[in-house]
Amino acid sequence: MIHAVSPSGNLLATGLADGSVDVWDLSTLEKLMTVSLADGPGRELTFSPAERSFASLSSEWTVRLWSIDDGKLRHRISEPLLFPFAEDLFFMPGGAVVGAVIHNSQFY
Repeated sequence: MIHAVSPSGNLLATGLADGSVDVWDLSTLEKLMTVSLADGPGRELTFSPAERSFASLSSEWTVRLWSIDDGKLRHRISEPLLFPFAEDLFFMPGGAVVGAVIHNSQFY
């Protein structure tokens, strides 16, 4: 299982072996949503700085950007030659760009 805590500590995302990701409100312990990665379990999860979205990296090396407001998929990036080497998934401080660091310390 993988997990990520939002910058404020109010949200928790948990990735399960079946490829689903649950997002929880930690102040109420209420599950806010469940999304499906559709191509296997997750490898990385991260929240945007403003906590309006989160990104997932699946075991098939697809990055998805999800809305916290409605749970909808906003963007999908599949780069099979790039992401198989991803070691970390993150947002830039302004929250506009999601990036991945691969094994040779390059940023994408």
